[in-house]
Amino acid sequence: MKRNKAQKAIAAALSATLVFSGAAVPALATPSSSELKSQLSDAQAKLDSLYAKAEQASEDLNQTKVELDQTNSKIDSLNSDIEKTQAELKEKQAVLSKRVAANYKYGDTDLLSILLGSDSSRRSRISSRPRSPSSRSRRPPRRSSWPRRRPRVRR
Repeated sequence: MKRNKAQKAIAAALSATLVFSGAAVPALATPSSSELKSQLSDAQAKLDSLYAKAEQASEDLNQTKVELDQTNSKIDSLNSDIEKTQAELKEKQAVLSKRVAANYKYGDTDLLSILLGSDSSRRSRISSRPRSPSSRSRRPPRRSSWPRRRPRVRR
């Protein structure tokens, strides 16, 4: 019996504490039909907003992919232009090297005609000349039109 009285006293104290503390006990009521419709329309609006954002992100991604493809094709085109230009540069360097060598050997051309290659008859003479060492040794080299500098002598 003592136990039963103690349990009742504890239960009463807890009940009083809950009532006076203002703790709300959640009601187990179901929401009404209008509340459910309101929640459904809010959820549908949020879903539509998310779909619109996803669609915009997809369009942005596709646009970026197109721009990336265009940039890559420009890079490929420029790389091919670079290769062509480098090949042309090598060819022109080889031609210039041959002209300078011919001027050194035969000495009858000025620097401007070497660089510009304006004298076509000179080119044909150079290509038609024999290249054997014996034919070159018979003639003395011609003097260039460039003045030769004398080395300075220190005293």
